[in-house]
Amino acid sequence: MKMRLAYFMEEEVFDAIYHCLPCDACKASCPMEISVGEKLAEARVGRRSKLAEEAARKAEELMAEARREAEREERDGKILYFPGCRTFEAGLFKPTVEALEKLGVDFAVSSQLVCCGMPYYELGFREKFREHAKELRKLASGYKSIVSSCPHCIYIMRKLGIEANHVMKLLKPIRIGGDISYHDPCILARRLNVIEEPRRLLESMGFKLHEPPYSRHETYCCGYGGIYRLVDRGYAERIAEARRSHFTYEVVTTCPACKMALKAKDIIELVVMEL
Repeated sequence: MKMRLAYFMEEEVFDAIYHCLPCDACKASCPMEISVGEKLAEARVGRRSKLAEEAARKAEELMAEARREAEREERDGKILYFPGCRTFEAGLFKPTVEALEKLGVDFAVSSQLVCCGMPYYELGFREKFREHAKELRKLASGYKSIVSSCPHCIYIMRKLGIEANHVMKLLKPIRIGGDISYHDPCILARRLNVIEEPRRLLESMGFKLHEPPYSRHETYCCGYGGIYRLVDRGYAERIAEARRSHFTYEVVTTCPACKMALKAKDIIELVVMEL
């Protein structure tokens, strides 16, 4: 295989290594628990690619826009709310700030850093990621704890030795009721093993949960995970469309990328409407 790749030294051939979701469905099915996504992330290191550079540029545009929005809500507090850049893109930042305010949480928002650096890591720009990680550790050291809306941010922070949890841990159940389906975000279910917590919270809010095909550890990727939407928006949408076809009830999730892909509601949106 290596000889064949060496023979086809064309950029479009090597661009194929960027076309993989970080869903870890491969690892869940592999008796050796090998993550193709992680292996490919390593293979991208040090490789120059126009596709990767363009994806990084798009990610940095999202970061800049998110930073401007965070500046308008900047504040200090004991718990750092680290939204993650996808949270801004999904329109979840303001509802989450509003919910935390109404719940009386003593929380901080910083515009210093709004992205965990995942795009740099996934695209193979490890020097940029290391610089970002250094800033992230410094920011995190000033707070009692950290919460985020983004499972990928939580995963990256934990890899860096930073204790972080999903913001749903701060939510209080409010009786609403109705029929819904919960979509398990891949990173949250497979890498962080957070599966029952959102279901318990939704059930305590009076919802009747209808499990879709492929749920819990066997969840089906929304298509917008990691860098995938930045490198192949068209195919990301095809995957999202396939996942949307699995649901007959309103979809609720706990990930900004999944919310966008599935045209779903985030659990925070259900809570803030009733506070």
